[in-house]
Amino acid sequence: MIRILYVDDSPFDRALVRDALEREAEGFELTEAATREELEAVLESGARFDLVLSDFNILGMTGLEVVRRIHHTYPRVPVILVTGTGSEEIAVQALKAGASDYVIKQPNHIRRLPQTIHATLEMQAARLERDDALRELGASEFRYRLLAEHSADLITRLDRSGYVLYASPAVSTLLGLTAGEMEGSPLTTHVIREDREVVADLVTRAGTPGSVAFPAQFRLEHSTTSEIRWMEATGRAIEADASPSGSWELQMALRDISDRKRMEESLEQHRARLEEAQRLEAVGRLAGGVAHDFNNLLTVIRSSAELILEGLPSDHPLRLDAEEISRASARAGELTRHLVLFSSGDVAPTRETDPVPLLEETLGLLRRSLPSRIALETSVPESLPALRTNPARLQQVLLNLGLNARDAIEKEGSIRVTVEEIPAREYLGNWTGTDRPVEDAMLLAVRVTDTGSGMPPHVRSRVFEPFFTTKSMDRGTGLGLASAFGTVRQAGGTILVQSEEGRGSTFTVLLPVSPAFEATPATGPVTEDTNPEAADPEAAEPEGASPGPSGL
Repeated sequence: MIRILYVDDSPFDRALVRDALEREAEGFELTEAATREELEAVLESGARFDLVLSDFNILGMTGLEVVRRIHHTYPRVPVILVTGTGSEEIAVQALKAGASDYVIKQPNHIRRLPQTIHATLEMQAARLERDDALRELGASEFRYRLLAEHSADLITRLDRSGYVLYASPAVSTLLGLTAGEMEGSPLTTHVIREDREVVADLVTRAGTPGSVAFPAQFRLEHSTTSEIRWMEATGRAIEADASPSGSWELQMALRDISDRKRMEESLEQHRARLEEAQRLEAVGRLAGGVAHDFNNLLTVIRSSAELILEGLPSDHPLRLDAEEISRASARAGELTRHLVLFSSGDVAPTRETDPVPLLEETLGLLRRSLPSRIALETSVPESLPALRTNPARLQQVLLNLGLNARDAIEKEGSIRVTVEEIPAREYLGNWTGTDRPVEDAMLLAVRVTDTGSGMPPHVRSRVFEPFFTTKSMDRGTGLGLASAFGTVRQAGGTILVQSEEGRGSTFTVLLPVSPAFEATPATGPVTEDTNPEAADPEAAEPEGASPGPSGL
């Protein structure tokens, strides 16, 4: 049970938030405060909360004052600001003042409040864990350790050449060596190849007056298991007249920070996924608004062109110009349709759909559009659970991915399409859609893998942006993958991308299954390892496709 304090003087807004939280299966315990007096009473009561929601303006206080007051009493409790439309600038000021996030007071934003709360709590927990680890590290200075023989850190002494003069017993745990085996050898012998220059530079800077050598981080390799451990070195150089050996030496404590590194990497990945989801959502809102307004203008242009055509004889010299205006406005209308689809503004009718015959038909169309130099390998089970989707749009998504894969293969190669049912928990960590499934939900995973040119990271991160394409203007609009992402997002799913430059790409479409529907078995498994000559080389491209290197 997540305990939440909600500060808001509007009964309607409190009811809206209460309704959104009551719909969440995990449950929330909500305590409400409508006035400054009620807030002070709650804070003085000593009640404990996991998170605080606050309106920006309540009677007698501003949201900034609430944030400061909450942090004074609960310094480790995150605060989410609930602000009215148009208050984003003020909300950003609140974020700078210490609020963790903010939510616009609109029904569609409030409905996602439970997901925002969970994400905020997860990030706060990771942040607190990281801060605690850093504080612990700072409090454990080398000079205040117990005797080196009882330390979990590896205590070492090096000469000017980087040879180990002494190693504490912790070396057996960290490297699988005895102290005698490590002493007399260069420390770089146990450092991975990529970090050996770091250690060599550390020894050099430690012996140069005025240079700062610590702290330093590098990786050691276990002598028997080859396990890689991140180490953080702290220490100081000891001059000859003060060292046990009678010559200059470098005394260091090496602390294993592997867990911290993994935590920081996980936190960075989570932050990147959150930023990507927020960026796509913002682009979608902008694209949808522009598309609707532009479509209104196109309606006038198209209607005017049609009226002109009706009034012109077939041999009139201006008829060709009017026809070109009509065709151009029709093409522009198609572009706006894709923009609306990407922004989830055009919700197509859906129905329970058996994916097996749909996949068979789609793969047949794709097979006829492939040249003989590209092999199509498919693996589709005999029966699959149903999907609630729009079959035509889903088919367009899969054709789009398949044709993009085709155009990413410059010479000979293969495209592999696999389908399977998987538990949602396997992909929750990488989920980029707006609606996260519960852990025990089942998903249908359709993977389209090619052996094409692949994508560098800066291209891969933008593949779903409208109008982004690496193709020439006459070969793609950059709306194919954007509209595909919008279609899948409307169905409650997402699309994941894995790609390396020169090593091909894999696009994974994840869709929630419909448990109440019994899918009819297919006549047999659809599995082919070869590609016959294309039966229909003139097969039409899906609307909005923008092929390019592995999907652009």
